[in-house]
Amino acid sequence: MLGLFVYLGVALISSLLVARLRATSEEAIQQSTRTTLLYDLNRSLVADVTLDQVLHSIVKSVVDVYGAAGSRIVVAEGKRGDDQLDVRARWPSAMDTALDRQAARRPTK
Repeated sequence: MLGLFVYLGVALISSLLVARLRATSEEAIQQSTRTTLLYDLNRSLVADVTLDQVLHSIVKSVVDVYGAAGSRIVVAEGKRGDDQLDVRARWPSAMDTALDRQAARRPTK
């Protein structure tokens, strides 16, 4: 009977150690992926590229890092007080450029 309790104790401790090892491994993989993406973004930022290429790299990195469905960079064009906003970069490229500015003001249900 004592052997059964010893066996169950060893099995429990082993399963806890394996679960902790898996969690640590997954966290290390995610950190490595984030570091690689940030390195690629940094490399594109310091390279001799145009502003549009940098903005494209930023929106693509946001989607890759955070797993978002899409990303846009919106800038105000024109004089101060002008409500004109333009999409300067978006990812994926097929994403609509039209902005629904009222969506942020609508109450959620």
